[in-house]
Amino acid sequence: MRAVIRAMGWVLAAGSALAVGAILLAAACLFRPEWFLTTGITTRAVRVLAAGYHPRWNNLDLRVQSRSLREKDVFLRLSQACFSDPGGATSGCVERADAHARVRLFLSAPPSVRVLRAVVHGGRLRLDRRHSRAESAVSSGLLPLPRDLRVDYLDVDIPLLEILRPGERNALALSLLHDPRAPRPLSGRVDWKQRAAAGALRGRLTVSSPSDVLNTRRFDRIDLHGSLAGRGSAATFSATARPAANGATFLRLGMRGTRGPATLTAAAHGLQTRSGYELKGYLGVDLSSGPLKSLRLERLSLTASRPDAGWIPERATLVCRLLAAPTPLAAARATKLTLPSFWEGRLRLDGRLDARRKGRFNANLSLIMDPYRDWYEIQGQLTARASGQINRLETVQLDQNAILLVKTERFEDVVALLAETPQAIPAPFNAFRGPLSLSLRSSGDRRSGRQRIEAALLGDLKGVK
Repeated sequence: MRAVIRAMGWVLAAGSALAVGAILLAAACLFRPEWFLTTGITTRAVRVLAAGYHPRWNNLDLRVQSRSLREKDVFLRLSQACFSDPGGATSGCVERADAHARVRLFLSAPPSVRVLRAVVHGGRLRLDRRHSRAESAVSSGLLPLPRDLRVDYLDVDIPLLEILRPGERNALALSLLHDPRAPRPLSGRVDWKQRAAAGALRGRLTVSSPSDVLNTRRFDRIDLHGSLAGRGSAATFSATARPAANGATFLRLGMRGTRGPATLTAAAHGLQTRSGYELKGYLGVDLSSGPLKSLRLERLSLTASRPDAGWIPERATLVCRLLAAPTPLAAARATKLTLPSFWEGRLRLDGRLDARRKGRFNANLSLIMDPYRDWYEIQGQLTARASGQINRLETVQLDQNAILLVKTERFEDVVALLAETPQAIPAPFNAFRGPLSLSLRSSGDRRSGRQRIEAALLGDLKGVK
């Protein structure tokens, strides 16, 4: 019995010693990490714990200095560091990385981190989305998120970020500079090129701000400028954001683009609130050929709601005045027949987008043209409904209904107006004289080849020669 009691005592003593040793070791790791986080130990740990990502580098230097029991300075230098994940979805190399961070430890909470300096230059990253989905180390839980993160100086310059998707290749060059001491603490640029079967695209986006956005999460102003060109189109755009009352953000947007004979100009300003957008603006299209010289959307008002404070709207309503300018006809001057400078109308568009269902949308459009009365009368209206997916516009279902009414007391004026134009009225109809009215109604989807058209022609034409 004494032997058993003595053995139990030895076990308890050994267990107590191990427990005390473990506590002391944990305390030492926590409060004196420089004893353990050396370059050699870190190198072996990374190669073992992250073996699936095949980490490799030419040089790694890690130093930890204790400013106090809870506050540590961490210095890291890397050169020619590369990795690749097991599935081959993510890989890359960085030529040079230099970081200095200050970490404050807490017993019952994640640490707070202040990045005094971080520089990442050179190399390339590759994301292959064709067969698998890449997952970041943070989202997969490999790296803990700090309770508080502050960035004093950040300089990132990655010459090539390659993103592969089915049927396309995207190549981006990224640069970002954050320095709270500079007049504009935040500045960045992204250059983008895409190659796909539909053709090549290239673009550029720049961002700058006079505010320390990364640390304060607040801003006095943010400016965006961009350009996009390729596939027969070219466009430039700009955006400015400023804080407004009651937590809203004031937005000013502008765009100018060309495609074939069309030149588009758009401008808008308004508020982004917690529940959505309230914008007013203008959109115009100038055409160098065709029956219309220009098309304008004026007094444009857009309201949109966004769920869960996301930036993509769920419901939107657009209301505006539409002005369509017909291309002047030479015959109008010769015959002294007046044509309107603009055909005017009212446009309303209601839409709903469900981003959770792969971007499914439903939209309803209503266009009512104001009656025009001179030597002829014309009026019309159009209603249309569309539904489908944003990323599969070729499968969109469209149902439209259109009505056009045209009336003139002198058909011979129409003949004279259209003479010597591609729309000239052929013989023997060009010999008719007198009043004429035309009513056209159409419904369905003209893309499907199934469209119902009803036409009614009433007149009292005379004088066939």
